[in-house]
Order: sequence, then C-alpha cells, then structure tokens
Amino acid sequence: MRVHRITVRDVKGVRESTVEFPEHGVVVVEGPNEVGKSTVLEAFDKLLDPRLKASSLSKEVKRLQPVGRDVGPYVEAEFTVGGHRVRYAKRWLRQATTTLEILTPVHEQLTGEAAHARVERLLNDSLDRTLWGALRLAQTGDGSLAPLADSAVLGAALDAAAGSDLHAEGGEQVLEMVEKEFLAYFTRTGRPTGDYRRAMTDHTEAQHGVTEAHRRLDEAGRLLERQQSAREAVEAGADVVARARTDHAAAQAAQVRAEALAEAHATARALLGQARERSRAIVKDRRHRVELAEQVDRLGEETDLTERRRAEDHTALEQLRPLLEQAEEAVAEADQALERAEDVCDLARADVDHLVQVDQAQALDRLVERVGSTVARLVAARKAVPARPVGAQEVRRVRELQHRVEVLTAQHEAASARVRVESLGGHVEMARPDAGPGATLSLEAGEISEGALTDEVVVTVPGAARVVLEPEADGRSRREELQRVGEQLATLLADAGAADPQELAATAEATAAAQGAVRDLTRDLESLLAGRPAGQLREALDGAVPAALREELDALLEQARASTRHDDDHPLPADVPTARAVAHAAGVDVQSCREARRSAVAVHRERQQGAALLRARLDRADGHLESLRRQVERATSELAEARAVMSDGALDEEQARRATLLAQAEVEEAGARRALAEADVEGVRVRLGEAARRLEEAEEAQEAATATLHALTGQVEMAQSEGRSELYDLAVVALEESERRLASLDRRARAARHLWRTLTEHRDRAHATYALPYTQALEELGRRVYGPGFGVTVDDQLVVRSRTLDGATVPFEELSGGAKEQLGILARLAVARLVDPTQGVPVVIDDALGYTDPDRLVQMGAVLGASTAGAEVQVILLTCTPDRYAAVPQAQTVRLSA
Repeated sequence: MRVHRITVRDVKGVRESTVEFPEHGVVVVEGPNEVGKSTVLEAFDKLLDPRLKASSLSKEVKRLQPVGRDVGPYVEAEFTVGGHRVRYAKRWLRQATTTLEILTPVHEQLTGEAAHARVERLLNDSLDRTLWGALRLAQTGDGSLAPLADSAVLGAALDAAAGSDLHAEGGEQVLEMVEKEFLAYFTRTGRPTGDYRRAMTDHTEAQHGVTEAHRRLDEAGRLLERQQSAREAVEAGADVVARARTDHAAAQAAQVRAEALAEAHATARALLGQARERSRAIVKDRRHRVELAEQVDRLGEETDLTERRRAEDHTALEQLRPLLEQAEEAVAEADQALERAEDVCDLARADVDHLVQVDQAQALDRLVERVGSTVARLVAARKAVPARPVGAQEVRRVRELQHRVEVLTAQHEAASARVRVESLGGHVEMARPDAGPGATLSLEAGEISEGALTDEVVVTVPGAARVVLEPEADGRSRREELQRVGEQLATLLADAGAADPQELAATAEATAAAQGAVRDLTRDLESLLAGRPAGQLREALDGAVPAALREELDALLEQARASTRHDDDHPLPADVPTARAVAHAAGVDVQSCREARRSAVAVHRERQQGAALLRARLDRADGHLESLRRQVERATSELAEARAVMSDGALDEEQARRATLLAQAEVEEAGARRALAEADVEGVRVRLGEAARRLEEAEEAQEAATATLHALTGQVEMAQSEGRSELYDLAVVALEESERRLASLDRRARAARHLWRTLTEHRDRAHATYALPYTQALEELGRRVYGPGFGVTVDDQLVVRSRTLDGATVPFEELSGGAKEQLGILARLAVARLVDPTQGVPVVIDDALGYTDPDRLVQMGAVLGASTAGAEVQVILLTCTPDRYAAVPQAQTVRLSA
C-alpha cells in the first residue's frame, strides 16, 4: 500500500486539513501539539475499517465528531493497494455518504454499499493487515514490534531472502483449510470436539446401556434366589424368638430377688449415715466450745499489748510537736530571705536592660548622624553629575573621528596637485568654497599663495580674468569622505554640547568623578543600613534620613528616660559590664537562698511525715482496740449461751451415747452388704439385659426377614413384567451401531490431525529458517547506529527478545524507553526493506525519539535516510519538534498549522 493524500474535514479538533505524501522516501509531517497530525492517520484508519460504514453510529464514529459542533466528520484518501490507485471518501453522522473512484488501471466510480464492499474486497485481497498494524509506532507505544509470523507478505519475502521456497503460493490458505478440518474434530489443545466427541459420547453411553441391561437381567435372577433365602430366614427366626422369650422370663425372676436384697442394704446404709451425722455434730459442738474459751484468752492478751504500744506512740507525738514548729519557722524565714534576694536580682537585671538601652540609643544616634552626613554628600554628588553625562566610549569615538579627519586631510593633501598663485602687479582674489562662504584671499603685487589643490579654487583678476581650478576625480571622492567624517565628528560634539574634543574629554572626566562619588556614597549607605528594612535604604538613597530610623531613636530615648530610677540603697552602676557583674552576684545570692529554703522545706517535710506516721499509727491502734473489745464481747456471750443450753458434763455424756449407736449401725450395715454381695445383683442385672437384648434382636430380625420377603416378592413380580431380556438385546444392537459410526469418524479425525501436525511442523521450521534474514537486516541497520558490537535475538515469531551491545546482552523489556524506541524503528525499517514494495505498507512513526540523545539522534536520522535511498519504502514521521529529524537526508517536510 502507498498513501498519496489524506483530507480530513470536521474531525475532532481539525476543521480541514490535507496532507500530500510522496510515494517513497521520508516525509516529515510537523506542526504544534493538537494541530491534528495523529488525527489525520487515525481518521485514515477509521476510513479503512470495514466495520465503520457511513451509516454507523458506533462510539468510535461519534468520537470523530468535533466537540460542540453538529457536523458530520468527513475523511477522503487517495492510495494505491493491489495495483489499484483509488480515491475513497466517507462522511458519517450527517448526510452519510460513501464514494469510491478507481483511477487505475481501469476507471470505476461507485457509491454507498457497493463502494464499501469493493474497497473491503481490495483490502482483503491485497492488504496484509498484520504488516499494516506492525509497521506503525504510536505515541503511547514502547517501540516493541507486534509478532509478524502470521504475515504472508513478510513470510514470502523472508523465503526469498533465505534462498528457499518454504512457503508455496497459497500455502497459508491450505494450512488454514487443514486447520479448519482439524478443528472440526479437535480443540486447539488436542481434545476431541464436535461430531467426533459426540460419537465418542454416544459409544460410551451405548456401552453403559449394554452394561446396565445386562446388570438388570442378572439382577432378576438374583431376586429369585434372594426370595427363597428370605422364606427360609422367616421360618428360622420364629424358633429363635421362642427361645429368647423363655430366657428373658427366667432372668426377670432373678432380678426381683436381687432388688429385695438391694433395698435392705440401702435402708441399713441410711441408718448408718444418720448415726454418723449425729456423732459428728456433737463432736463439732464440743470442739467449738473449747475454741471459744481459747479465743477469749487470746483476745485479752492482744488488747493489753495494743494499749501499751498506743501509749508509746502518743508520747513520741507530743515530743515531735515543738520540733515541727521550729521547722515551720525556719521555712518562713527562708521564704522571706529568698523574696528579698529575688527583688535585688530583678532590680539588677532591670539596670542591665536600662544601660543596654542607653548604649543602643547612643549607637543609633551615631548611625543617624552618619546616615544624615552621607545622604547630604550623596545629594551634592548627584548635583555634580553633568546634565548631559559623557562617557569614555563617546570620548574614544570622537578622538577616533578626529584622528580619522586628520589622516584623511593629510592623505588628501598629499595626493592632490599643488597650486601657486603670484600677483605680478595687479589685485588678485582667491576663493576656496571648502573654506566656507565669503572665504576670499586678496593678493597684492608681489604676494604669493601656495597650497594643495584639495578643492575648487577660483582665481579672479578684477577686470581681466577669472580662473577656476578643480581637483581631479579621485580628489573629489577623498573630499566627500573627509566631509562625511567631519560631519559625523561635528554631530557627536553637538550632541554632547562640546565645542571641541578637549572640552568633551573634560566633561567626561567630570562625569566619571561625580558618578564614582555617587557609587561610593551609595555603597556607604548600603553598608550603614545593612540588615535593616529595604524601605529605609530606598528612603536614604532618595536623599532623606529614614523617618523610621529617627522614630526608632526617639523610642529608645523615651524607654531609657522611662526606666531611669533613684534608689540610695542600690545605686545605678556606672556601665553595662558593672551592671552585669552586679546582676550575676544577685543571681548567685538568689540560688543560695533557694538552696537554704529547699533544705528547710526538706527538714519540715521530714518532720511532718514523722508526725503523720505517728497519727496514722494512733488512729489504727484506736480502731484495732475497738475491734478487739467487740470480738471479746461476742466470744464471751456466745460461750455463756452455749453453757446455758447444755453444761460441759452433759455434752460429754451425749457424745459417748451417740458413739455407741454409731457402732451398732455399722455392724448392721456390714451384714446387709455381705448378703447383697453374695446375691450378685450386678450379674443378675447384666444377664437380664442380655436376655432382653437377645429377645429384641430376635423379634427385629423376624420382622426384617418378613419385610424382606414381602419386598422381594414384589420386585420379582415387577421384573417379570419389564421384559429385561428384550431390552438387553436392543442395547447390544445400539452399541454395534455406535461402534461403526465412531470408527468412521476416528479414521477421518486421525488423518486430519496427522496432516495438521505435519504442516504445522513444516511452518515452524520455516519460521525458524526465515528469522535469519530478518535478524541480519535488523543488525545491519543497528550497526550503523550502535557500532559493530550490535546484535539482536529474534524468536520464531519474529519478535525481538534481547539486544547485545559490545558483549552485554539485555532483555528487550529491561531496555530504557529511548533504546526501545530506537530498536522498534530499526525493526520496522528492516521489515519495510525486506518486503516487496508493491505489497508493502508505509512505516508510520508518531512523535518518537523524544528520549534520544543528540549524537544518537543524528545517527538515527542517517539510518532513516539510508533505509529509503534507492528503495521504494514510504516512511511517514509525525513530530511537533522539527529539529528532531533535521539529520535525515533528502527528507521532505509537510508543515501543518493551527
């Protein structure tokens, strides 16, 4: 394909634009951002898209419409494809139209659906869409080239480059037909599908049907056998049930006898428990009475000890009270001393601040005085600057022109003829126009005038003759140049207001002196006011002492006057160092007073804590004594109440009587326990349970056998009515039919798979073979950019996997963005040079090489030019930076403007 012209109208932000492309070589389409460079090619893609008819209302079409304008996007292109040069146009959304004009080889004109279908057939027959998409590098791309193994055009080109014919004409179509036949029987992963899979499924289901029919036929025979076994089981179960019932009745009689012995033993145990409980209760009462008596004695001793300790703590507290009062007085005295020291310290620090303010006011006063003097001198220096300043450059220029006048005058006089006029007796007049109007020289008899003939000279003899002497032609040009330089000198002197160069030099010296004084005084003011607000410096440079400076001085003087004090006990120090020494000494005194106060506070706090501890101990002792007295009272009362109910002697007699009753109950319980053990109550219970279980199992087995017999009888009757033998015969016939159909399909499927695998292996070997010419072409272009150490690795899908440079191999994905772009452009150029020009497509690179360094950019430009020289390769470069492709030789440029 070759693109000759693209016209877009009302597409996105482009109102109308036409781009003409040369048929081969490099064309650079340049223009600012958003001018529509990428939009032109995007519109061309939409024009060739077979899905986007003129009547389409898809989102892709609507995105072509300009924002805020109700118009129909229009795209027209002239291009050559498959030997046909065509002009094809579409308008969408508004007044939709499709037009096609085939210019060569046979002229045709079509519209509407016919035009759309004709272009679609041309593109399907002649445009390799894989190649068309791969040879374009978009703005958002990383430079990688799409897999090209499926490109028939490139495959044929690589076959030719490899010196073999691995792809016969129409080979891809044959492979597609074989693959289509293969996919009718298998999936791409080799699994059966379609009729082949259904035949397998039908055969499997037929096998299952035969198996199931045979199983059901055998099941009918087994049902008859099981029915006879069930009858025999019912008869045997009746005998087992009768024996189990006899054994169960005997076990129940033994259980009744054992339960009577167990009840007698339980009664004996209950009586024994009552006796033991009563005996334990009387023993507990006796022990409690003894514990009460011991508690009363112990509490009395503890009460006496607590009262003695309380008296000792009370005496210690009384002794501590005067010491605590002394500590409180010491703290009060320390507070007073610290307060006096702090007052003296504050006074000393205020004196330091006051003296510092006085020094600052004096320093600021000196600064104001110096600034005022400098400002006055600056004003005077500015007045001394001439109204028309003259610089050294003007002086040099005037002196150069004066010297030039002198040189030209000397040269003119030396090259001019000499004239000598002598009056022999009469009156002679000489006039020189160059000397100015009225400049006339009169010669009397015997006088002589001699000089160079640099200008016209008129000699007049009144009443006798008038002679005009003119210089030669060269003298006239010298005179004109001398006059021009003289006029320049006069103009410069007039502009400067000087009569001659000496006066101009004097004015320049005065100007330099005055301006130097202004600069020096300006620097003095900048130094004096350094660190102060810029506004104060501007005010001083304007010729006035800054008002803020005077206000600051007045404020400092007012503060100094306000802080003046009179104290006879502490007079004001003479200077700031003395005041600071006094303040330091006062601070040391304050620290000493604070240390003394902390010591007094510590002693006071220690004695307070001792007193608080004694008071707490006294409070705890009072509470403990009260508690002890209540406990003694309760224990004494409880002991008296217990003795009132029963005396100690009566309690001892009751304890002995209950011990005798307990012994008798223990003897009776032991006899009942022996009788129960001899009766083996647990064994009787176990035997009864086993007998009951066997009876239950026998009855359940009898019921189950009866139910099984009934169920089997019903199943036998149902099986006899189903005709299972006939169903088995039908299943065998269906299996034979499915086997025949599967065998037929299996032969065809295996043949298709064998042929597809053979052709695919052949194609893969071809890919591996023709990857070499593509690799060589790419490396040839790459070595022009990177040098002889450049190499690439290309897989069988013609995808660049890595780049080697001077022995270092880096995977493509790990290359920098600039290196990926460069390699992607080289790969596209290599493909474009390999394919047949009549079947190739343009290489389109949209705003690339933005990350390429200047040296590499020059090399890439040379490769772009060399790749298209002598070859019918069409390369379209889109850029908003024209200088980026300045190194491409013989590149044509198309400029798009907004």
